[in-house]
Amino acid sequence: MQSNYEEELIVRIGRCQQVISSLNDNSGWNIMIEDLMDEKQKIDDSWHMLPPDDKKISELRITKFAIMHLLNLKEKYEIEIKKAQDELEKVSNPSDIIHKDYDGE
Repeated sequence: MQSNYEEELIVRIGRCQQVISSLNDNSGWNIMIEDLMDEKQKIDDSWHMLPPDDKKISELRITKFAIMHLLNLKEKYEIEIKKAQDELEKVSNPSDIIHKDYDGE
């Protein structure tokens, strides 16, 4: 019998896999990624032309941060799957976990 926590992990893994699968099969996502990479490159190529105290630099920094978040989104879901699978393995097989001996024996 599965605990609620195990069920939550299984649901999370399924949701993440669904997102990754949908993104892989979505040509619009791939076009958007290309456009975001172009925008990131434009920022990288132009930020140094602004005066150091220009408010636009802060806006470019925020925009680049948002772009990087979107570019790395699929990988974040892949990492989330790995973490959830590892945790599920630990929860499902607690006897396989070697506990640290704090007594030093």
